Amino acid sequence: MSLSKIKALKERQGAIRDEMTAIVDKATDGVLNAEETAAFDAKEAEFKNIGESIKRMESMPEVQDLTPGRDLAPGANLADRPLVDRVIVPASAKFRHTGLRAYKGPNADKEAFIAGQFVAATVLGVSASQQWCRDHGIRISNAMSGGTTTAGGYLTPVEMEAAIIALREQYGVARQNARIVPMGSDTKDVPVRDSGLTTYWPGEGVAITASDMVFSNAQLVAKKLCALAVYSSELSEDSIIDLGDLVTQEVAQGFALAEDLAFFIGDGTSTYGGITGITSALDDGSTIGAATGNDSFEDLDLVDFEKVVGTAPNYPGAVYKWYISKPGYAASMLRLMDAAGGNTNASLSAGVTPQFLGYDVVFTQVLNSTLGTDASTTKCLFADLKLGALIGNRRGITIAQSTEYKFAEDQLAIKGTERVAMKIHSVGQSTTAGGDPGAILQLQSAA
Repeated sequence: MSLSKIKALKERQGAIRDEMTAIVDKATDGVLNAEETAAFDAKEAEFKNIGESIKRMESMPEVQDLTPGRDLAPGANLADRPLVDRVIVPASAKFRHTGLRAYKGPNADKEAFIAGQFVAATVLGVSASQQWCRDHGIRISNAMSGGTTTAGGYLTPVEMEAAIIALREQYGVARQNARIVPMGSDTKDVPVRDSGLTTYWPGEGVAITASDMVFSNAQLVAKKLCALAVYSSELSEDSIIDLGDLVTQEVAQGFALAEDLAFFIGDGTSTYGGITGITSALDDGSTIGAATGNDSFEDLDLVDFEKVVGTAPNYPGAVYKWYISKPGYAASMLRLMDAAGGNTNASLSAGVTPQFLGYDVVFTQVLNSTLGTDASTTKCLFADLKLGALIGNRRGITIAQSTEYKFAEDQLAIKGTERVAMKIHSVGQSTTAGGDPGAILQLQSAA
């Protein structure tokens, strides 16, 4: 018994699958007539019979001895082994790719190779990669002719989706700091605490007054988000790993940037998916104005920042951080620290997380970075985002393609999509200056 026989059966099974798809595609309005139904049922029966034959052959000891990672329990099926354990990366691809950025760890080459084969099969339409995906249990469609993919794209393999998610959370400031909530439907109400129990000093013999914790609902509404990457239409086996790494990284970075833009500065328009971000959601009670004349990063002084810290509610367990652009940080916070003196060579080269007034500083380039006079604009945030904001995950990531978007450049556009929701719920409790602030505050330059 040899693996080549099993491979031949899998190739036949793939061909049958294509024939079944063709029967359905030719049906009028997708409804099979009697003749088409009989033909489809016959192909389906043949497909299942071959599948049973493959299962029996793969369970034979001599076949398992020829297969990598054969430390399975006796009688276990090869299909039960994780995909990454079943993949063999060709030497030409393994040793000729450039350094990987999206995939790390001992299985980085294999995971990038899986992603590359998937993209080559579904996006580029490479027949060899389509067969490779069928052989390894990755579901794809053959309806890839023409300019775009159909049915909203193809669900990505687990290995590729995991890498995109990890990178998205690494690049995205919002995801690193907000509370993440899974969503089972397009809308979800999440209870958030408004106030706690009220305590009393009852007199002797006086009944204790009961009180309740107060909650309100923050509604998450999922929106579709897309990220676009462009890749050359020329592809060889040697570049499969680089293809998987590139697409994974580009999609993850695109998602992270779009999410940060909507989360921090979204104004409720279609540019941000209808999402209202922090700088638009906060009321006057959570907006701290800088002193008169302080209308730029270069003008802000310690009193302005200290006022923000002093205004922030002292919620139990709150972990406040500064959120500011790097140019804004250098022109304001760093300038003030330099003027205060006391720095040593050791502290300047330590490479620790930047801090200001005892709180960590997080850089986000989506916030204001304009230097010079820039009146009535948000300069930075001071917040515990886990207490004040929610990000909802609706569904996994899909991949689609277009050969028309960059037709003149002989390039292919590769699109990733996800469904995500955002809600800034701790915006304060008053619309007048000096009102009760929430867990997120913003410092604005003087008018």
